[in-house]
Amino acid sequence: MNAHLHRYLFPILLLSLLACRKNSGPNQDMPSEAFAYLDAEAKALALSNPIHLSNVGDVLQDHQFVFTGESHGVAFNYELEFMMLQFLVDEEWLDYYVPELPYSFCYFLRQYLDNGDDTILDRLFAPLEGTFTWTADAKQHWQKVRSFYQSLPTEKRFSVLGIEIEHQARNAAWMMQDLLPTKSAPTFLAEHLATLNQQVLMNNDNYVELYNLAISLKDLLISRSAEMKEYLDDNFQAFQIVNQLVIDTHEARFDDAFSTKREALIYQNFIRDKDLFANGNSYGQWGANHIYQRDIQGVSWLAERLDKEENSPIQNGVYSILYLYHDCQTLLKNPYRKVDYTNLNYAADFQKLSEQEFTLFRLDRPSSPFMEQLIWPSTNLKLSAGVTTDYIQALLLVQDSPAASPLN
Repeated sequence: MNAHLHRYLFPILLLSLLACRKNSGPNQDMPSEAFAYLDAEAKALALSNPIHLSNVGDVLQDHQFVFTGESHGVAFNYELEFMMLQFLVDEEWLDYYVPELPYSFCYFLRQYLDNGDDTILDRLFAPLEGTFTWTADAKQHWQKVRSFYQSLPTEKRFSVLGIEIEHQARNAAWMMQDLLPTKSAPTFLAEHLATLNQQVLMNNDNYVELYNLAISLKDLLISRSAEMKEYLDDNFQAFQIVNQLVIDTHEARFDDAFSTKREALIYQNFIRDKDLFANGNSYGQWGANHIYQRDIQGVSWLAERLDKEENSPIQNGVYSILYLYHDCQTLLKNPYRKVDYTNLNYAADFQKLSEQEFTLFRLDRPSSPFMEQLIWPSTNLKLSAGVTTDYIQALLLVQDSPAASPLN
């Protein structure tokens, strides 16, 4: 359904969705003007019908990157991510799907979207054990994305791009190996490739060993670039990129300012393809911190860099939607376990505003008190500077979600 039809449906949707609220009295703790604004703004969403996201449809013409920000480990995150993906495709807006995943991971996801080989997913997810992504929910999400992708006409298909750092040595090494041509390697490269092949064969997760190999390969990519280009041919640039990402990731892991270093590297990965991104629109669901458009405790997060940096090709073009959780469960790790989870400030007030599973609140409408005051809705951060919309432009309340389930 195109954007023109949504504009005609929008008034009808407003009337129908306004009825899906629970306001039974005055607010408890939230400033009265904020409560009144949210009460008028609340829009219930339904997973079965992405058209209900029309309330943010008008922002698409002025923005090139839409972020949704999750707290990891909640099962409904994946349902919401898929709903947003569908909506943006139906709006004929989306060019690039940019999840919080590494360059190598998305390299293989692109293969999976084309061929549907589930062994690719099995292999990608194997080294994720111990992370929040090692869940049945995450794997099923990509199976759903693949079915959706295959249902689309060619002209509506999106590209999956990875700009996250290379967290898993095993997947990075696998990509490096996959980029190698079938022809014989130059003699000077034989020992290095034997080491790489052995790392892949043994499912080696030792980052130090891959880092040392990447340092040696980088020397060859520079000192014998002509021969390396001839050997790798069209895959030279991709090989060089993933090799450098291995080096950068390992060095960032030992940096005292890891978060700052990581965000800078992710932004650098985006800028590497800035001509691509400048000519298209992107969507990604990331951990909540990455979507904030103002620095927090000295860290400039990805969304801020994309929206504010002078060399960003999408300057002033980022829109951030933060997920809030009430009466949910989340998955913790080390060891994996499921626990109750709520991260609401003003929980009593939000309960009065909606009893739906999903409720969207725009904060950036004219006369919004959130554009004039810092009224922070999440218990995960204590902020003291700026106003709410310096950080995010919308909220999505999630209620009664189970926890994600680990793959075992």
